[in-house]
Order: sequence, then C-alpha cells, then structure tokens
Amino acid sequence: MPTTGTVNGRLIKIYVDNTAVTCQTNSTLEMTMEPRESTCKDTVGNAAAFLAGRTSWTMGGEAKLAFDATKGFSALYTAWKNGSQLALAFQSTVSGDKGYSGIGFITSLSADTPDNEDSTFSFSIQGSGALTEFTTS
Repeated sequence: MPTTGTVNGRLIKIYVDNTAVTCQTNSTLEMTMEPRESTCKDTVGNAAAFLAGRTSWTMGGEAKLAFDATKGFSALYTAWKNGSQLALAFQSTVSGDKGYSGIGFITSLSADTPDNEDSTFSFSIQGSGALTEFTTS
C-alpha cells in the first residue's frame, strides 16, 4: 500500500545498480530546467519571454563510511575512477510509492573523518539522459 501523507525520509534511498548505497543518512534528487530566451522585437512590452529548454537532474547523498560495505565508498570510488555509467534509482522501500530512475556518473566523492566520531562520505551523481518516474513494487 503506497505511503499517504508526508513521506518519512527514512524510507527513501539511492540505489546504484539495484543495490542501496549502504548506511545512507541523507539522499537528494534535484531536477532542473534551463529555460531559453525567446524574446524578439515583436514581444509585447519590455519583459523577456522564455520557452522551456533542456532538463537535467542530479542525485547525491551522505552515508556512513565502512570499507566492507556492499555498496559503499569503495564501490563508488571504483565507479568514479573508471568513469562507469551507473543505473540509478531514487526510491522508497514501500510498494506503490513513486520512484525515479536513470543513468548517471559519479561526479564527486568525499570522505569526512572527524576525531572520535563516525566517519562519513558524500557523493554527487550527474544524470545522463532522461529521468523516469515509476511505481515501486
């Protein structure tokens, strides 16, 4: 049964090649559209006019750093180093909820290792091509 009301962020994870990034603490999906200016001498008034332009999307997140994680820092490092194309999903674990999938590349990866605290890492992914909405099953 799909989630109703405000979605608890704990339910949503980023998946890389069908496996969730291990021990995520935050995940983000950003979709943008770059409008293109279409103003000409025939445009009424002095205001600029725009039409829809290219769309793009990014995903990113933060997770606990564990070198033995199935889909953790080391796996993302390898994908970044090799410039590997990754199958990605931003989705809930609840059947019937909406999710978003596409192909992308790791564009940044960083580790944070504060004294006497959990080590974490952050990653950014640039989507390549369309982002598709789907329903989780």
